[in-house]
Amino acid sequence: MTGLPAPLSGDTPLDARMIDLRLTARSPEAHILVDRVLESVETHEVNAGLRQRARTQRASAALKIALAGILASTALSIDDGHEGRVFKSMNETTWKKSEPVGYDTMQAALRGLEGANLITIHKASCFYPSTYSGKAARRAPTGAMLAMLDAAGITASTARQHFAVPPPQDVVIVRGAAIRQYGKKAQGEILHCPDTAQARKIAAEVIKINEYLSKHEIRGGNHDGYYRSFNNGDSPAFSFNYGGRLYSAGNNSYQRLSGHGRLKMTIDGAQVCEVDIKACQLSLLHAVAHPYRQLPNDLYEVDGIPRPIVKQWVTATLGQKKLPAKWPRGTASKVSDLKRYPVKTVTAAMTTRYPFLNRLADFNLGTLELTALESDIIVATLLRLQDDFNVPALAMHDGIITKVSHQEAAQRVLAEEFRARMRVKPLLTVDQNTSDLGSYPT
Repeated sequence: MTGLPAPLSGDTPLDARMIDLRLTARSPEAHILVDRVLESVETHEVNAGLRQRARTQRASAALKIALAGILASTALSIDDGHEGRVFKSMNETTWKKSEPVGYDTMQAALRGLEGANLITIHKASCFYPSTYSGKAARRAPTGAMLAMLDAAGITASTARQHFAVPPPQDVVIVRGAAIRQYGKKAQGEILHCPDTAQARKIAAEVIKINEYLSKHEIRGGNHDGYYRSFNNGDSPAFSFNYGGRLYSAGNNSYQRLSGHGRLKMTIDGAQVCEVDIKACQLSLLHAVAHPYRQLPNDLYEVDGIPRPIVKQWVTATLGQKKLPAKWPRGTASKVSDLKRYPVKTVTAAMTTRYPFLNRLADFNLGTLELTALESDIIVATLLRLQDDFNVPALAMHDGIITKVSHQEAAQRVLAEEFRARMRVKPLLTVDQNTSDLGSYPT
């Protein structure tokens, strides 16, 4: 790992990797490196007169966890192409209790690394990258840290062999109904997952997928294992039938990348493509309303209504499980010219195009129920691909990512799993990064 990161200055939104404190050393070389960095930090503290007494064994172990997370995130940031830049929100009032170490320990680790001349800190506010909102300072490795990584034999291409996040222990999460918090919709609290045959089956499927994918090299996007998250666990009607999407654990998950970013990923060194179910939730609802009837070529094509408006209307309708009386708050910020399309006008066009929408109450299907159907299809597709074809694939909410060379198998299995449940063939779309064709092995 040679070469220093570019200078950090101003408010330029420089790409960086979020520090993940769940990352741990997994190789002997990484363990030795973390021990040496801990020694450097503690030596600096003594020489600078910052500590008179040695830490307790427990406090030293916590500091070591923080240093390992920072070191690993830095190494992986270099592999990601961010030149080792990392960031972490250091607001004490919002520090999560779920973090492996406390706020004070993390501050001590960052101050110690800076004092030991292993990182530099750009204190001016920089915008978070990608989907994160807000601002955070960047940390970047110094020549001394890069030299320590080199001495340990840890390179950009081997960083993931030396550091890793353990897969999620709880692979089935059940939450209560969504709540309002500070005037905004927020997730419900995590509830106890019932110990039933259905819950055990769901958990076994996720664990099987995690174990299979752990044997494959995923580059260009982070994946530390899946869990399924269900909603409305406090409803008397709950039977793992609300939500249930496969989420890739961690703040740096590939699922947070843009569509263009995901297509730059590789699986076992091979270029990927993304196979999606077109207009998935509306397709599911259409299939329930009209069993065996072939889906229209473009469900979002409605006379006189732009596609973005149609999509917003579908989202609002399924979220409320009824025809909307008005546009939800915030819709105007998502689409342009909303004032030209009153919700009543769009509803009239939609119900003319799809009369079954007037019978939504008969179906009792909204976003969460359709998400459960969608997610079961994705899980079944991943399992069949790995079991029957030895094909690794990654989950998106309404599609999968796999090698370009496995596109045909992916399309076939995804279509078959949809049809097995919904009795109609779905419309699929395929995206790939054609600008880089020929530069990847298959």
